[in-house]
Amino acid sequence: GLDFLKKKPDEEGKSHEFAKHRRELKHFVRLKVKNNVRNFNKYKKKIGIKKRKLLRRNK
Repeated sequence: GLDFLKKKPDEEGKSHEFAKHRRELKHFVRLKVKNNVRNFNKYKKKIGIKKRKLLRRNK
């Protein structure tokens, strides 16, 4: 019966921690997406170069 009394403040603390964690996660995800876009652009350029080389070879 006393267990739930002990749990209550802990749960509140957890939800607070979770909110903080979620904020950090959001920030991290945003950074990750930015990096992915950058990498993707690099990758696209590389692929473009490869395709161009292949096309040149095929002529």
